[in-house]
Amino acid sequence: MSAGMQALFQAKLLAARGDAQQKMEEAIAMIGTGAAVQGTFIFCFMVIFTLLLFMRSAAYHRGQSPWENNKRR
Repeated sequence: MSAGMQALFQAKLLAARGDAQQKMEEAIAMIGTGAAVQGTFIFCFMVIFTLLLFMRSAAYHRGQSPWENNKRR
């Protein structure tokens, strides 16, 4: 976490209402939300990568290999 994000995170927690238990629950919720967003981003990246790989392999099996096309020229 960068220093600016950490300072923002701490300021938000210090400004939150309630006792230490409520502030800790707020911190857990914020961390969980960040982890969920990051996990969703990684999942989408992996799906796109897998689809691109599948498209490349499908093109290869249809005879559109870039290596074979270079040999024909």
